Amino acid sequence: MANLPCYPRPKSIYSSGVWLDESPVHSSLPLLLIQITFIVVFSRIIHSALRPLGQSTIVSQILTGFVLGPCFLGSFRFFKELYEPANIVNLKTVGTVGILYFQFLIGVKIDVGMLRKSGKNALAVSFGGHVIPVLAIALLRYLLSIGAITILMIRKSQIYNNAFQWSTSSIIVVASLLDEMNLLNSKIGRLAIAASLVETTVYTTVKAVAGLSFISRKVENYYTSVIVLSTNIAYILAVLYIARPITQWMVRKTPQGGQLSEEDFAFLIFMVLLFSIACIYIGIDISFSLFFLGLMLPSGPPVGSTLVDRLEGIVTNLYFPIYVAVIAIKFDFNLVMDYIKELKLAVFLDSITIIGKTIGVMAAAFFSARLSPRSIFALAFIMNTRGITELILVEKNYDWASIDPMFPTLSMVEVTAIAIIAAPLVKILYDPSKRYKGHTRRTMMQHYFNDNIELRVVSCIHRQENVPPTVNILESLCIDNENPFCIYLLHLRELVGRVTSVILPYKKIKSSPYGNPATDIVVNAFTAFEDRKNGNNYKGISNNNDDDNNIHIPGADCVTVQPYVNVAPYTSMYDDICDLAISKKASMVLVPFHRTIGFSGAIEEVSEDIRQVNLSVLKHSPCTVAILIDHGHNTDIDTALDNTIHNVVVYFLGGCDDRESLALAMRIGLNPRVGITVFHFKLKEDETKVDENEDILDNQMIEAFTVEFRNRNNMIYREEFVEDGEEMVDNIRMTSNAFDLIIVGRRQELSESPLTEGMSAWSEFSELGIIGDMLASKDLDCQISTLVIQQAKKPGNGKDGNVLKEF
Repeated sequence: MANLPCYPRPKSIYSSGVWLDESPVHSSLPLLLIQITFIVVFSRIIHSALRPLGQSTIVSQILTGFVLGPCFLGSFRFFKELYEPANIVNLKTVGTVGILYFQFLIGVKIDVGMLRKSGKNALAVSFGGHVIPVLAIALLRYLLSIGAITILMIRKSQIYNNAFQWSTSSIIVVASLLDEMNLLNSKIGRLAIAASLVETTVYTTVKAVAGLSFISRKVENYYTSVIVLSTNIAYILAVLYIARPITQWMVRKTPQGGQLSEEDFAFLIFMVLLFSIACIYIGIDISFSLFFLGLMLPSGPPVGSTLVDRLEGIVTNLYFPIYVAVIAIKFDFNLVMDYIKELKLAVFLDSITIIGKTIGVMAAAFFSARLSPRSIFALAFIMNTRGITELILVEKNYDWASIDPMFPTLSMVEVTAIAIIAAPLVKILYDPSKRYKGHTRRTMMQHYFNDNIELRVVSCIHRQENVPPTVNILESLCIDNENPFCIYLLHLRELVGRVTSVILPYKKIKSSPYGNPATDIVVNAFTAFEDRKNGNNYKGISNNNDDDNNIHIPGADCVTVQPYVNVAPYTSMYDDICDLAISKKASMVLVPFHRTIGFSGAIEEVSEDIRQVNLSVLKHSPCTVAILIDHGHNTDIDTALDNTIHNVVVYFLGGCDDRESLALAMRIGLNPRVGITVFHFKLKEDETKVDENEDILDNQMIEAFTVEFRNRNNMIYREEFVEDGEEMVDNIRMTSNAFDLIIVGRRQELSESPLTEGMSAWSEFSELGIIGDMLASKDLDCQISTLVIQQAKKPGNGKDGNVLKEF
């Protein structure tokens, strides 16, 4: 203790100001505010510069500390005094409090039930990632014992400590990286989360036992050892039988879909502080203890969602950067050259561990998970990444080694280097959307003209309000038993208060922690729709979710609903939607427009997150995408089924998306009670050059429509010759409200037509295309539900040329 530095107490908290010749940095509060300001500003600037290079946030925060430290700005007098050891005590304390809450938050987000449900793949990856490094280190120790190799200043305890530390993947670090890279719901993301949870659990348990053993050896008598052991057990029991039951009681009394009350939230914060004090008094590692506390509390809403909503922002954007930067500020990398021998030794030891872990993870992933080579490499880098957990250990080593900072300095170099390398390599190696490019693109045209199988549609639902208009559209696609229709209902819910995303059949998720009454309502509505269309009494949820290769049996039900639930971040939700469309061989994905437009034209709901999901689905979808713009006609499921669609209009300008729109209308038109009207807009005097191939394909599609329904009086095709786009818009305005449903193509990939020239400048929503955006605007006063269609683009030239060949 005699070697620890002593810091003078600041003269005052507040400053009288520079006008009274008093420097603000000589008072603790202005000093703290100035320090925080520089850290936040520099971390933002550095991250803005490094983000295009694929660097994670923590790299920017570490580099912020280096920039403000003695190697750069710290060489100037102002910054040297600003961040000298005596002046950063309060700053470090503030950051440490924040990082404790950060670890508690991560613990709350993790579902401890994952340990019981960890599949063989996760267990294999975690086991392989530990066994191979340990074997490599054991071999090194054997070679040292027989003198086969000689390394100066090496200790056997250091070898095993390094092996244990560097072969462990912290779930806190892994989850933070995957969240930042939008990979939480990817295949390797889910595998990495499960494997790192197993590793973190093992590591925490071993460290706790080792800590108890260390304290027991240090105490003077047997009775003190018993007291130490008893207090540790008491802490665990207090978490399990006091904190957890109290929190479960809070959850039970919180209304469904709501957040914790102010009193409950305040009590949770107080409880964290109380357990922190207990940890300090009984000598338990406070950071891991608070992580354990969070881990034992109920994950997800309302506890997790409340903490994320009210606490996560300030913790991750303020306290976290402060803590990381303060650690990095301490280190003078000019000293690295003084430790070059030791650096070589540390790099040698840790490289053996990292290489061993990489081999172990890759071998386990190859033989158990059957991943692609690029995915295996990406998983290995994810499992080897370093971050806040290792920085906490570096900070503790620095405090314990205040006289000789050699070891923490070398550890800081390694942690920074690995953090800089890992994220960009993962980004290069693994892109979930690439796997869509190798799959067959499925379209409504293919289904209608070439395929003699059931129509499969992935129907996405965000909120209960989406159900009636979606059911109304899907009802029009239900023809008869000879034209079977399978709906893969996907209830989309934002991942809040958890780090683990899921996509599972409804029957599996109903009894899990991800079950939700809102999902039950959505699924029951679709099941009622299924039973009504099949002429059955209500029979509950279908248990058949494994019909990827079903062959339709004549006389079977005309519609089948298979419900799924996806809980994922909005930023990567599209990945699960597209993956389900691929695995189920769907011809179309139906998504709701992010705005709900009331019958009066008033905008009732606006969700920018849902809009981003739609844009990503349009970009990556392996099949046709339909965006439903609802105008509030159907307020409940019974109204939606009673207000059946009888008149459909297609506004046709030409191009693959318009042809796809007509193919969808033709499928609806198989129902004899539904009439289809096609308005084919053409310029009266069109002297512009056109794509002849596109023109031929348009004419083929129109001919297919007129021939297919030549004996139907309610099938109408009209060529509308207009002077310009303004006349076309007037025509649409006058005719649109006479129909029950409007279908238009997005036409986003086409060059601007003379009919739409200049209209794109007024377009507000690119995902709807020019015509769809116009129909969604209040200016047109359109009150009819609209489907905006984008055909799946095929690899290569993206054309749909030969679809009509056999017709």
